[in-house]
Amino acid sequence: MRKTLWWVLGAAILLALPSVLWAGPSYIGMSGLIFTPDDLILSPGSVRPAYNALQIDAGGRTRTRNLFSVTAGLGTDLEVGAAVIDKNLTGGSTKTIFNAKYLVNEETTLSPSITAGVVDITNGLDDLNDVSGPGFFILLSKTFDPARAEMNGRSMPLKAHLGLGSGIYNGLFVGLDWSLDPRFSVVAEYLRRGIAAGQDDVINFGGKIKITDQITGDISVIDNRRLGFGLSFTTVEF
Repeated sequence: MRKTLWWVLGAAILLALPSVLWAGPSYIGMSGLIFTPDDLILSPGSVRPAYNALQIDAGGRTRTRNLFSVTAGLGTDLEVGAAVIDKNLTGGSTKTIFNAKYLVNEETTLSPSITAGVVDITNGLDDLNDVSGPGFFILLSKTFDPARAEMNGRSMPLKAHLGLGSGIYNGLFVGLDWSLDPRFSVVAEYLRRGIAAGQDDVINFGGKIKITDQITGDISVIDNRRLGFGLSFTTVEF
């Protein structure tokens, strides 16, 4: 009951903030949904520090664990970053992981975008849910906007992602990002392996919203039983 109340309260706060939609980071740093990547790349010269908190069940009690990340856009098609993950989330020591993502081909009217990347290049998460090796991935993404004709020109695009990866992804993963209005989007994802969830075949969902021109907030439900939230700040530094 308490988790449900926190979810409703958090969602209400986000929806009340005056803002417009803007893509934010995943919980592991790189631009993405919750734990899965998308095809968006930080603009060249941009730096995005982010903080995320995630509830876990520990010893019969609900506790909050922390994730910190910094991501930078190094070119029009490349972003790199690092994240520090709480030791109590991974089940071992505090982990620092390094990520990179490259947009191979942009989306066209007829074809999806193609994005390739890696999460945890140095295999720091080797004790997380039997992870073996870095999380290399390939991702196809396509935008659909079926509501435009029926909403008097109002756009409510739905972007679908289909990926295949190793390491923490361990096979197929799927993501959806639906922009309900210019300030807010709903996201959902399926992973064959649950990252920090302790089980396989996991579905996560949540929402992302832009609070100011630089600040993005998100709130998520992980594996239908854990609440997570985050804030990120994007600025041009170089």
